[in-house]
Amino acid sequence: MRILEQIVEVLNGRLQNGVLSSSYFQNGNWNTLAYLTNPMDDSPQKPYVVENGVTKDVIIDDRFSFNIYHRVLDAFFNPADTFGDGNGVVSMVCNMYAVIYADQQRTTYSPTDLALAVSAGLNYQLTPTDLGNSKILRVKASVVRANLNGSQVFSGEYGKGGHNPMQLTDVMIGIGYQLEITAHSSCLDCSTC
Repeated sequence: MRILEQIVEVLNGRLQNGVLSSSYFQNGNWNTLAYLTNPMDDSPQKPYVVENGVTKDVIIDDRFSFNIYHRVLDAFFNPADTFGDGNGVVSMVCNMYAVIYADQQRTTYSPTDLALAVSAGLNYQLTPTDLGNSKILRVKASVVRANLNGSQVFSGEYGKGGHNPMQLTDVMIGIGYQLEITAHSSCLDCSTC
């Protein structure tokens, strides 16, 4: 499994077993890393995930009271760790975006309550034990912002041309967070990362 997917899976597990452990969330649609299509015509963009080599669209699915997926916005590296061999260590910061859709009536969470709960669950420092990978030295997840405007979040993910199926009782929020990853440079073997 790729490292970022594994990290997001651990963070989803923390949410699911912690602050979002009520039955309303357990049968939710818990996705890991998603990507945005880049249409070359007038088609709206849309998020998708790749599971076991199969591409699957991520849609607002009201069969579930809760849906989540995460995207990587960008990444940068710590220049001090790239000089020479970096003492065998590489550090990267990934700016991430978690998109959450929920039915407010079924979950009883307002946009603000949901943002607060997800933020509490995402702010965490993972250890090599959490990841089952001794080459990852440290992963620190820190929430930096939340967009509680569902229309803005929807337009950002599905484009302005996408049909917005959200009902008045639906909540769609975006949580921006950072992953600070420090690893042994030997972790960069393509078979493990």
